[in-house]
Amino acid sequence: MELRRPGSPIPQVRGPALASRGGNPPAFDVAIDPTRFYALEVTTDLALFARPDTAEWTEDRTYATWTDGPLLSSPRVVLPATAWTRMKGADCLFYRIRTSARKDAWVDADCSPPLSKTRSSPFIAIVDSLDELTAPDHLVLSRLVFPPEAGSGTSPAVVRVSYSEPGTEPLQRVTIVPDGLTLDIEEVF
Repeated sequence: MELRRPGSPIPQVRGPALASRGGNPPAFDVAIDPTRFYALEVTTDLALFARPDTAEWTEDRTYATWTDGPLLSSPRVVLPATAWTRMKGADCLFYRIRTSARKDAWVDADCSPPLSKTRSSPFIAIVDSLDELTAPDHLVLSRLVFPPEAGSGTSPAVVRVSYSEPGTEPLQRVTIVPDGLTLDIEEVF
C-alpha cells in the first residue's frame, strides 16, 4: 500500500548515471518531506527489492543505511567505501529510498519507487573507466534485461531504441554498457 499525506512531496533520490570501479563511491541526492526521515537501499540484483525479507539480502549484494544507525535526514548521502568495495564488481547498482515518520522506527513507511514498481528503480551503470564516456558527443545506453515473469509465457524480446536530445552537440559515438561495445553513430542509426 502506498500512503502519503495530502500535499506532501513524493520522495525522490538521484544518483549518478555512471560510476567507475576505480573511482570514489557514488553520492545520492535525496528530496523528501522535511518532517520525515529516510534510508538509502542499494542492491546489485533488482529482484531483491521485491523480496526485502529474505536471506538473499547479503552484504555482497545489498547495502542499507538503516543497518548502520538511525534513519537519515540530510539531503545527500554517500555510499560507504566498504559497501562500494563489496559491490562495485557488479554491472550496475539499483537504488531506492524508504521513508518514515520517525528516525528510529518504520512508522507510516513509504518507498520510492513504490514496492509495486520495483522495475522502475533508478540505477548506476558501473564501468571500468569513465574516460571518453563523459564527452559531450558520446551517448551511453544501458542494456538491462528483465527475465519474463514466472508463468507469463513470454520470452525476452529485442526492443528498438530511438533517442534524440535537442540543443546538444551532435553525437559521434554510442557505448552500450555493461557490454562495453562502442560504435560510431553512423553504424547505429
